Amino acid sequence: MELQQNPIRYYQKYDKNLPNEFDVTEKDKEYVLTFNGDKDKKQKIVADDAKAYYKITNQGRDTAVDLDQIKGKDFSLVVTIDKETKQVKKVVKNQSYSVKVDGKTENSKSKQTYTYTYTYNQLDDVTKPKVEAKAATASKDSSTETPSKEKQAAYAKEAGQYVDALIQGTVYQNTDQFVAKHPNQEDKKQVKEKGEFQKSSFVEFFETNFEGALSSLSSNITDEQLNEVSSAFLKALSSTKYKIKDAAYSAEDDAYVVQVEIQGFNDASVLAEVMTPLAEKYQAGELSNEQLVNELINGVAKRYREPVELLPAKTVPVHVVRNGEKDYEVLTQDEYLLTFAQQS
Repeated sequence: MELQQNPIRYYQKYDKNLPNEFDVTEKDKEYVLTFNGDKDKKQKIVADDAKAYYKITNQGRDTAVDLDQIKGKDFSLVVTIDKETKQVKKVVKNQSYSVKVDGKTENSKSKQTYTYTYTYNQLDDVTKPKVEAKAATASKDSSTETPSKEKQAAYAKEAGQYVDALIQGTVYQNTDQFVAKHPNQEDKKQVKEKGEFQKSSFVEFFETNFEGALSSLSSNITDEQLNEVSSAFLKALSSTKYKIKDAAYSAEDDAYVVQVEIQGFNDASVLAEVMTPLAEKYQAGELSNEQLVNELINGVAKRYREPVELLPAKTVPVHVVRNGEKDYEVLTQDEYLLTFAQQS
């Protein structure tokens, strides 16, 4: 998930100067960024990334992977960015390394391509209303001014209510609770529509990313398979717990910061239980691409429906902006989502 959010920032954790080590070429509608690090840096990046992977997948397994003996061989990263929107359109990553498993050296080589599409709401032309001179004068209620301490406290409370509602609508798929916990209790019809949107968007986002992760192996993933996995994933999420701890205005962020205590589960470890043995069969030539994908989907769905062990409670900040009266928005839902289903 980190890689799909921002591939450059993801690999920067292995090389702090990485953002400055790209050659940039320009096309009609695109910028193409190609990593130009030297051989030593490439080998270090791929070795560190492989070690992070095996630290997760090797937990509780009989086969022993010697992390100190992982040797990076080659790494390449090409990121294509749309000129107009500045959004990532495509990521192509190649990496190869060797690893010792039970004293035997094994070689790994992979090529992954991620492509992204974005859908935007089509809006009619916006007509700017005429503003009377007296209304143009800044007042204490102007949204550009820092709210008073009294308003900060009131808005912070509403921001906490909104985060509470949003978690119910996304993680727990409960529109009724989204409406009940939302700070806007005057227009419940509109709030319910927003709740339904958050509920469906959450599932759609999960299915799109899950399908995208397997697209290099198969283009025949069915809607039924995606529905089965997303339904099972929601089942796992339903056992998690959370509590809104505090909320306060942050002048530094110009946002309301809501502290949420979450007991989530280690999603990466759960997935590794299914993926690791299948990857071994695949590398041994015992499974075709289609067989690998089908068994992976079935195995992941089955595992998600089994009990997951909750991790110790962790408190995370969620940044919220105020868009108007009783109207709020979370800047990045991953601020809480990645603690409900943790990736490391």
